[in-house]
Amino acid sequence: MTGRIQKQYGSYLTYIAEWTATPNIAGNYSTVTVNLFLKHKAISLSAKTISCTVNGTKKSASTPQLSQSSTSYYTTSKLASFSFTVNHAADGTMSCAISSSWDCGITYSGVYYGTMSLSGTITGDDIPRASTISSLTSSVEVNGTNSVAVTVKRAVSSYTHTVKFSIGHYSKT
Repeated sequence: MTGRIQKQYGSYLTYIAEWTATPNIAGNYSTVTVNLFLKHKAISLSAKTISCTVNGTKKSASTPQLSQSSTSYYTTSKLASFSFTVNHAADGTMSCAISSSWDCGITYSGVYYGTMSLSGTITGDDIPRASTISSLTSSVEVNGTNSVAVTVKRAVSSYTHTVKFSIGHYSKT
């Protein structure tokens, strides 16, 4: 699953977060990669501190120096990339907060921006969870009147199950 969050600053600056959530089915988590960008025209800016927080985990980095002299076209400059591990809920769903802050300290078109920030929500692909049989009557005389007890450990409380027994050509649901 992928997504994009952006925030406009003035007429010529856009702060952008693009994310990708790659699920790990066996582990019931996703690896979330966040790339941060600035869309701009002419700019000259030294390296600055940038941070990104996903699901409560904060990481920081230093941006590259930005330099572009043309005022006639936009450029999108990559500021930083971060990777996070986000656990899914027991039912396989994943949704978490994302925020980013950049101490850019830039004056652009006569307006000073000390910090640029954005926030939103990341939603990952659902990871299917499987229920398991946790206990089963170990032996039963097959005479047509006995019952078999089966206990199913549900992966999700709202799941319903149908159990089918087959013995030779005979089956019972």
